[in-house]
Amino acid sequence: MYTPEKPSHIIISEEKNSLLLSQQLMANGYPDKDKSQPVQIYRLSDFGLRKTQLGKLLDDLTPKVTLSKRKEDIDGFRANLRLLLYAFVATAYDFKWLAIPSGNGHYAKDQRLGSFGLSRRRVQTILEVLIQEDLIVLGRKGFLDHRPDVPSKASQYYPAPRLLEYFASCLYEFSGSLELPCYHYFNDFPSGKAPKASLWAGNEALLRRYNEFMAGHWWARKGPTTRSFSESLERGGRLHTAYQNIVNRRLPIRINTLLDGEPIAEPDFKSNHLRMAAKLVGEQLPEDPYTAIAESTDTTRDVVKQFVTMVLGCRSKRQKGGQMRNLASATDGLTLGIYRRVLAAFCQQYPWLDAKNIFYNDTGAKMQKLEGEIGLEMFKWAMNENIPILSVHDSFAVPAKYADVVWSKMTESWSEVTGR
Repeated sequence: MYTPEKPSHIIISEEKNSLLLSQQLMANGYPDKDKSQPVQIYRLSDFGLRKTQLGKLLDDLTPKVTLSKRKEDIDGFRANLRLLLYAFVATAYDFKWLAIPSGNGHYAKDQRLGSFGLSRRRVQTILEVLIQEDLIVLGRKGFLDHRPDVPSKASQYYPAPRLLEYFASCLYEFSGSLELPCYHYFNDFPSGKAPKASLWAGNEALLRRYNEFMAGHWWARKGPTTRSFSESLERGGRLHTAYQNIVNRRLPIRINTLLDGEPIAEPDFKSNHLRMAAKLVGEQLPEDPYTAIAESTDTTRDVVKQFVTMVLGCRSKRQKGGQMRNLASATDGLTLGIYRRVLAAFCQQYPWLDAKNIFYNDTGAKMQKLEGEIGLEMFKWAMNENIPILSVHDSFAVPAKYADVVWSKMTESWSEVTGR
């Protein structure tokens, strides 16, 4: 897959933008204690490696994490150190803590962290040194919970300003190859195998062509766009790309990034899954039903959105009780009392939601397929129009100058897909 050299004017624009957004991150303190993510593998472009002088940082830190003179030991510590430094900086742009467990079992070769080449001994030593060097901070310390059905917690860490400053100009240098053997994932299918190729080969070809098209464009967290299904071709089907994970709701970072060196816009569908579900059963909702429900229940639109996400995500009404039990101790946001009020308001305003089993019926997973189909339609159109475009679930990121024409095509594609 051919990727041209990045033009110098885009490099300059990205570096200025990355510095500005990194400063915003550093000024906002630490993420919510309940927002964390596991260690993932990230890569920095060759240009990013030169710009950060990462080799010098590794040279400075490696003798502090191991006193061994054996090349095998030094190489192992250095590789683990590099992987963790990347993960810390990338996690900052998601504005989440990095969760790192300490139990030996997590580092077995057949486990996730072990498969990355990480060892418990090396990781714990590296974390201690990074804390001593004021490069990371420890948030919530992990603990082992022996109660049944209560998960243990991994320790959480976050990059300190000193580490973020070191990588401040590199938001656009965290990138991955857009060329993959396959752009579809089929998780937990009964046979353990992908469905017949004839059922998805056309969309696979489209995703391959789209990724080849986007290889000639530049954006933050540049990486491939893929599609994943769960258990069957009727569940899931969302489009995924690393760009989606950049923080945007708690901090407006993603919306202020650049695409081909230009400001972006993200025209989006409001209340999309609920509106699509309504359309499929012959009902109609206003463009934004969440706001009216929020006003009638004395809460916020975000809380109503959280409620809808939860009830659409339930596979059956048997899970309703579990949701309510989990909210019993909540004191802010979506509490148990608000959950009940919002549910009653929806059922009173739209009685067909209950009569037609929209809630507690795996609706969310089914709507993800339609969401993905809309995304594929948008990709086909954008390639024909030579407009770079990124899927962000219910919205699409494009250079701001194309926002109006993209929104027009989005509404057209929505009507076409939900009307099939």
